[in-house]
Amino acid sequence: IAPVLDRRLQDSSCAGFTGLLHLDLYGAQADLSFDRGHLAWGEAGPSQERHTLAVPADLLPPLLLGYQGWRKLRDVRPDLGPRSALAALLADALFPPCRSWIYQQY
Repeated sequence: IAPVLDRRLQDSSCAGFTGLLHLDLYGAQADLSFDRGHLAWGEAGPSQERHTLAVPADLLPPLLLGYQGWRKLRDVRPDLGPRSALAALLADALFPPCRSWIYQQY
């Protein structure tokens, strides 16, 4: 997933971003660390980062798969959303609406 996130970030206004995007899943948490626009590592754990994206755990798959972006998902669940302007820009860049398909074998 790192190459996809790197490419999306590179093609956005956040190109070259260095810092943390904290995903608050209302229980579980994860930090995505970027170094000069590249995903450096992801780590689960507590964080007090300013660049927080709050995502109810049940909405993480739809957000990652991209059928709808966070703005559309927030229409249904107002508890989903960024906690800063930069987190909103990062969420727009990293998790854009797009078509996706999961192939499952029967």
